[in-house]
Amino acid sequence: MLPVSAVQPKQNEDYSSFTQWCENKERISAEARYTVEVLLEEVEAEDCLTAGVKLSKITQLELNNEKITDITPLSRLTNLTQLRLNNNEITDITPLSQLTNLTELQLNDNEITDIISLSRLTNLTTLYLGDNEITDITPLSRLTNLASLYLGDNEITEITPLSRLTNLTYLFLENNEITDVTTLSQLTNLTALFLKNNKITDITPLSRLTNLKRLRLDGHKIRDITSLSRLTNLLVLELNDNEITDITPLSQLTNLAWLFLKNNEITDITSLSQLTNLAELRLSNNKITDITPLSQLTNLTELRLSNNEITDITPLSQLTNLRELWLSDNKITDITPLSQLNSLIWLELTDNPITNYNCPFQPQDICAFREKSLLEELRRRLRRNIVVSNTNTPEEIDQLLRSLPYSEIAAEQREYFFQSETQLKAGALGSLRITKDLMTLYDFSMQPILTEELDFEIEELGKVYGDAELYKVKKDKTVFYISLVSFRVFKIDRTFVVIWEKDPRSID
Repeated sequence: MLPVSAVQPKQNEDYSSFTQWCENKERISAEARYTVEVLLEEVEAEDCLTAGVKLSKITQLELNNEKITDITPLSRLTNLTQLRLNNNEITDITPLSQLTNLTELQLNDNEITDIISLSRLTNLTTLYLGDNEITDITPLSRLTNLASLYLGDNEITEITPLSRLTNLTYLFLENNEITDVTTLSQLTNLTALFLKNNKITDITPLSRLTNLKRLRLDGHKIRDITSLSRLTNLLVLELNDNEITDITPLSQLTNLAWLFLKNNEITDITSLSQLTNLAELRLSNNKITDITPLSQLTNLTELRLSNNEITDITPLSQLTNLRELWLSDNKITDITPLSQLNSLIWLELTDNPITNYNCPFQPQDICAFREKSLLEELRRRLRRNIVVSNTNTPEEIDQLLRSLPYSEIAAEQREYFFQSETQLKAGALGSLRITKDLMTLYDFSMQPILTEELDFEIEELGKVYGDAELYKVKKDKTVFYISLVSFRVFKIDRTFVVIWEKDPRSID
């Protein structure tokens, strides 16, 4: 009789192929066995040999949202060039060190702390590590082929290792603990940089990044923005929630189409008069009284001026392309100057001392003079195309949608979709989580897609047509793509609502 030790099951022996991993399922850990089962289902194979043959040939593998903890069985899939493992429970990524052909790797939303195993993956051009527990990014310094790097929602303080990654064009560092951005001055190929919610006060080093088209710096204590005057290629600039008083340097940024300056200390907006390419401008929560400079911005389609000290809105009468105008919480008494803004579909006027409450537009519900009920708000806001709600029943939302004129809702919506994934030029840039409540997601022909406890992910897929952004909505085997100008979540009566908006540039 063999000794007891000789018959004990082996735990994750280093097998040379997936077929061997599969054939030894009873001898490996429960976590590795589960991963093997997931892979068998992925390739729709019942026997180990067939699965091994199929997996040895694949170059792309997506195993998001599978509750995987042990990725050791993936270590022999050496032909992989794209691997997506978002939203799992992975802590150890050592097995990935064997996958040296990878050009794209996605590991968002796991439990990773140590990324030293990635240092061998020098062919990577796209890497996503968002929403983990990473503090040390030193191993990334060898990945000099990287073009897109996503490191949002970690615990990073030191970004010096990024200095060698001079091929980067897209860098996402939001929601970390970064204070010093000096290193970034060397990354002169960057076209998109996201630094929201760190601890940055000095942005002087960013002045060298003259190829930037999009820059997000929300949520800091930035006061001096002089260095931004050199970034004349910027199309999108986001500076919400800072301590900015002087916006004179922005007068040089004449290519800007989107400018967000909400919640600062701005009083004088004279310098904005030269930004005539602006389509969307947000200046809510400042200390603005005189909006005369805005009269020159005739390309504006959306303007937000809530929570200021505005009394005279006459300068807005020239902005005939406006579709959305937000003026709540000001000191406005007369809205007559707005009567010529015939393109408006949304006019927010709550909390103003208005003397005449007659809305100068048809339909009248374009004007919001007071807080509306959820269904009133949805009826008004649905002109913006699509809603997800977690309070009203699917029947109520469905009835509401069908009661609105078809021309207002779905006349042009079909063109929002993308025919195939082959049109994408970038991988997922991270997931936008939505609370798991009862929701209904409608497609653009107003047919319910999902009605259940929400368990799907919405992934930003990057700039595909110019600076347009794509979002992928995925549930089980259902995947479709939507292009957006903006993705907005807001609350009405403790209800979360999501509004999707078309980006016309997404149409090829």
